Amino acid sequence: MKSLWLWTAALLLGYSEAHAQLILKVGESYTHRFDSLPFQGNSTFGIAGPSGTLFGHFDPWSPLSLGPTNSYKVELFEDTPLGIPIFSRTITSASSIHDTNYRADNAWGDLQGSIRVTAVSGFITLQGFSLQVFKTNATGGFDIYGTDRIVLPAPPTLSIDQSNSFVTVRWTTPATNFVLETSANAAPLTSWQTVTNAVAVAGNVHSVILALDESRQIYRLRSNP
Repeated sequence: MKSLWLWTAALLLGYSEAHAQLILKVGESYTHRFDSLPFQGNSTFGIAGPSGTLFGHFDPWSPLSLGPTNSYKVELFEDTPLGIPIFSRTITSASSIHDTNYRADNAWGDLQGSIRVTAVSGFITLQGFSLQVFKTNATGGFDIYGTDRIVLPAPPTLSIDQSNSFVTVRWTTPATNFVLETSANAAPLTSWQTVTNAVAVAGNVHSVILALDESRQIYRLRSNP
């Protein structure tokens, strides 16, 4: 009989009553791309120049609190994350609190771009983030575009049902960017393979039918931004 283990999403999303939060383990990334930002107002002071800024809400919030085993990298992109970052910074316990100012001069003037957060070692929790763009206006001040704090949604979880020599793996979410993966074990740096069986969708329920065999397999969901 095939031994089936269920693993949570590769971008492990923990949920609390206060807000959702995204736990990134070593090598895992969260990417967000935006095609527009709403107008928030304007200002004539307190802004050094046109720029794009990411305000990240991390746990631990202070670099010093990361300890010797946790670190992460923040990247900003002018367009898609397939391009070269216009800003890249790795935060460790030796970083200054001022290093957590993620701002790129003259960035995102078209109100489009991407961000990526990656756990370099250990793990971090991304609790949410907001974006802001400052653009010079005709009067010499700045127009401000941005978002309120973006709270990450709670993740889907896997369930499994067996029928004769087949099993059905299911997860429920309106999102379509999750990929089912399998591995023989969950050891660090293990090789995960994409499950190529067809995914059936009925409303928000996604399901994959798999044949049983004698090997043990672990399954997880990976967010594919």
